[in-house]
Amino acid sequence: MRGVKEPISNGAKYCTRCRNLLALTNFYKDRTRPDKYKPVCKDCQRVYKHWLRHRDIQETRKKERISHARYKDRWQAKDRERRYGLDPNAWEAMMLSQQGTCAICKQSPKGLRSLCIDHCHKTGRVRGLLCDRCNLFAGWIEKDPAYGIGLGVYTVLEYLRAWDSL
Repeated sequence: MRGVKEPISNGAKYCTRCRNLLALTNFYKDRTRPDKYKPVCKDCQRVYKHWLRHRDIQETRKKERISHARYKDRWQAKDRERRYGLDPNAWEAMMLSQQGTCAICKQSPKGLRSLCIDHCHKTGRVRGLLCDRCNLFAGWIEKDPAYGIGLGVYTVLEYLRAWDSL
């Protein structure tokens, strides 16, 4: 049946994909075709479009994962340099001087996390590398030093005062 022009008989037409004889209401209109209807029924076209969209999404995601894994270190290095003025050598020197641990709690980051770059929001100067928890807490205390009173946060306050941020 493929390639053979099926005549429309009594308001019905054959679908070239499922090969069923269906009413013309089951076909999308197409004014470029001689019979003014698409050769594939709406159901078959819907299934095909869904498959096509799903396939494209899967391929795109796969390519993005490969690209991300390949260029992740380069992107992170460019981002650190753009945002904080840290070139890769300075980043490595900070990591080595802190032995890959947080400047406040002296713990290594858990899982696949990396250390955050702590900087003064007034001057933009980089102070050190912190874990997520200490970075959040230092930000809160930097905005409002009264927040840390009575919470046993002496090390965070000491760290911030060492950099003249309070």
